[in-house]
Amino acid sequence: MFIRPDIISVLELARDIIRNEFNEEFSSDIKYKTLMIASAINIANRQLTVDTESINTVTKELYTITYSDQFNANDPDPSYQKITRKLCNDIRQGKYDPGTSNSDRLLKVLTEIVDLQVDIYSPKYKRENK
Repeated sequence: MFIRPDIISVLELARDIIRNEFNEEFSSDIKYKTLMIASAINIANRQLTVDTESINTVTKELYTITYSDQFNANDPDPSYQKITRKLCNDIRQGKYDPGTSNSDRLLKVLTEIVDLQVDIYSPKYKRENK
């Protein structure tokens, strides 16, 4: 049996190599591209280590809010994309305007989703704004 590193270790190793191999002798174009690669690796690492339980909870809550008045037998568990597509259409139609049923509940869930996305794509923002 082979011992294989997990994907997180591989990403961390790749990031460290990129950061350690970079030096000031390289052109600014190479520097920019190298830092972009390191940033992409960091994002991928955070995507893999994010709290999936929280993501599943808010996705289920979003589903419950969005499909509260119907059950689609052909698609009883739609994808996140289908849920958000329906939600966007419902928002455009005024279904969740302030004061309507579920508007406060939806605002809470959307705030939680944005908070989770900030954890993945820009965790530095939270650290800087505490």
